[in-house]
Amino acid sequence: MPACFRASLSPLTLSPLTTAIHTTGINMAEQNSPPKVNINGKEYLLSDLSDTAKAQVQSMAFAQNEEKRLKALLAVTQTALRAYQQVLVRELPKEKTDEPST
Repeated sequence: MPACFRASLSPLTLSPLTTAIHTTGINMAEQNSPPKVNINGKEYLLSDLSDTAKAQVQSMAFAQNEEKRLKALLAVTQTALRAYQQVLVRELPKEKTDEPST
């Protein structure tokens, strides 16, 4: 997918899966507007998209949800690893210093 491709949905969506795609702010006047998707800066009504395009939007939303979930899992894992490392370092035997004998 090209880096320039950006998609976002207005507050109404096709299904729960599409909520991961960037949603625009909710405006009281927009609450009753039909669902839209913004692709490369151009807005499209979801009802105007082909079934294949709608499926791609849903697939993108799923992938974005997974990416978000995995990033959160990675952050938790990295935090745990740092904590384990800190405890391990504290628990290592202390090095003895050579004290001169008198």
